[in-house]
Formats: sequence, structure tokens, C-alpha cells
Amino acid sequence: PNSLTNKTRTGSPMPVLEIQPQIPSHRPQARRIARYGFVGGCATAVHYLVLIFFSKVAGVPPAFSAFIGAVTGFMIAYVGNRMFTFQTPNLHCVVLPRYAMIAMLSAIGNGGIVWVGVHLLATHYLVAQLVATVFFLCIAYPINRNWSFK
Repeated sequence: PNSLTNKTRTGSPMPVLEIQPQIPSHRPQARRIARYGFVGGCATAVHYLVLIFFSKVAGVPPAFSAFIGAVTGFMIAYVGNRMFTFQTPNLHCVVLPRYAMIAMLSAIGNGGIVWVGVHLLATHYLVAQLVATVFFLCIAYPINRNWSFK
């Protein structure tokens, strides 16, 4: 007899049902997080370049330079996340204000973290910026996934 069948009382083969637990696939979510990270990495690289340029070349205070960098990064991140990460069919008039609100709150918080790091904790401005970047990455992704681009 076939190893995948059992015999019924009448001798006819009966298929054996092998039950395997259904494991939910997290691959689409993992791909989306990777895309978000890639887009964010590109936007962050521009953010840091703008921050360094305005701080070191133009003589603008680091906290305000960080804010300018965050706004520049926002423009890159919005287009990248809309088209590549979340691929939302929703209209700009719905998605952009939501995304802008989260980005502006993040930019203000970003400048605040850099200011606290530089002026109160006497940390190098790039270290403070790195802390701000990681913090707002962890905060903004779930909000953008569940609200901004929905």
C-alpha cells in the first residue's frame, strides 16, 4: 500500500490527511520594512549631508540645520515611500497631509533631540542626530503604515 493512504474496512484506499500548522508569512511585511529602510536611508543620507553643509559650511546652528535636513529628507522620503514602499492608490490630497503631519512632528522632535544632545548633554551633534534618527524611525514606521498611507 501507498504510504500516503490507509485502507478502509472495504479495502479501498483512503487518503491520509497530514495536518501542518499554517505559519503566517511575514515576507510581505519584511519586504515593506526593508523598502522603508532603504528609502529612509536615502532620505537620511541627504538629511545628514544638508545638516553637515548648513552646520559646517553655512554656519547655521546645528538644531536648525537638523530641521532643514529633516524637511529635505521629508521630500525624498514621501515620494519614495508613496511609490516604492507602500504603493498606495490613495490620492496625494489624502496621504500627503497625513505624512506631512507625522514628518513635521518628527522634524520638530528631531531638532529638539539634537538641541538637547548638543546644549544640555554636550554631545557631538552627529551623535545626537543619530539618536534622533533611530528614535523617529521606530516611531514613524508604524504610524505611516497604519495611518498615513492607508
